[in-house]
Amino acid sequence: MQKYLIVLLIILVLLLSFAILNNVAVPVNLVFAQFDVVLPVLIGISVLIGMGLSWVMSLGDKFKKRSQINDMKRQIAGLEQQLIDQRKQLDRTIYPTEEKTIVHETPSQPLE
Repeated sequence: MQKYLIVLLIILVLLLSFAILNNVAVPVNLVFAQFDVVLPVLIGISVLIGMGLSWVMSLGDKFKKRSQINDMKRQIAGLEQQLIDQRKQLDRTIYPTEEKTIVHETPSQPLE
């Protein structure tokens, strides 16, 4: 835990020093507007847009993998049921149950 905190602090110090050293306004030209933005803010916005686009593009793979997992779970459940049925069948062949004939006797003397 302390290693991660130290690495995080080092990264934050590097980012802060980058922002301080490159605190320059850069003109941004869009189709409908033109404005000045500080360079670290522009880089941060670009990184966030890139992260968002890559996340959206990865959604298709996530849904496909989730579908495959659900299919495999159904297949496993079917195979487990087959295993249970085969074990029951094996038990019946190894230990056959003898049919017992039940003789219904009528009492010769009535019960009191």
